[in-house]
Amino acid sequence: MEKEEENEEYVTITLEDETEMQCEVVGVFNALEREYIALLPKDKKDTIIYRYSENEDGESILDVINGDEEFNAVVKEFYNCF
Repeated sequence: MEKEEENEEYVTITLEDETEMQCEVVGVFNALEREYIALLPKDKKDTIIYRYSENEDGESILDVINGDEEFNAVVKEFYNCF
């Protein structure tokens, strides 16, 4: 993750179509015994939430949230945290 401005962290993610999107890191939080990361794409108003983990080399791994039950619980916890 890179820092651009004081107190703001940015990451660049690669989408399924191989395009890249720069996002501000809103925060990392726990829900359902997992970690999640909330990202705010530059020039967008909607926050994106992914499952978050790191591999043994410390590289970030983002996975999509599967299912309405998990999504609803994670969004509820996101609003409690932020």
